[in-house]
Amino acid sequence: MKKLFLGILVMGLLLSGCAGGNPLATPYKPASGGFFSSGGYSEKQIAPNRYYVTFRGNGYTGCTTVQNRAMLRAAEFTLEVGKDLFAIIQETDESKIEEGGYGGASEKCANKLEIKVFNFEEFVDGTNLTKDQYRERSQKRIDEEAILNYFIAEDTVNYFDEYRN
Repeated sequence: MKKLFLGILVMGLLLSGCAGGNPLATPYKPASGGFFSSGGYSEKQIAPNRYYVTFRGNGYTGCTTVQNRAMLRAAEFTLEVGKDLFAIIQETDESKIEEGGYGGASEKCANKLEIKVFNFEEFVDGTNLTKDQYRERSQKRIDEEAILNYFIAEDTVNYFDEYRN
């Protein structure tokens, strides 16, 4: 009877995973921080305008999803603190392999970004420009100088929006 129940449970999880994600994966939410925490995002200020933004997944959350949710949270958090741009100073993979459970070892993915946040005015020169003009100049500078670690927060939120679910 236990084998039949386990087989039905596994089949149900596999089928539900095909429809758009594993229902057991860590949702996009704040981390609870308790002993039984199932993951989520957190932020910690380390200096003026510098923060650690972390997203931790459980054993059912893919590492790519964890990385993309860390980027989404960095962008959202940048907007929450009233800034327009963020730069990734350092990215740390904090994933770990855990033994045990019914399926054997599982990988719990975690991604930690050290970011610095800016306003457009701090990133490009300009006097009395509109926000759209600052955005345009910032994007132009990022593109021309091939700066890979600077991101416009609002655009990044829109790009990674699908990772909220």
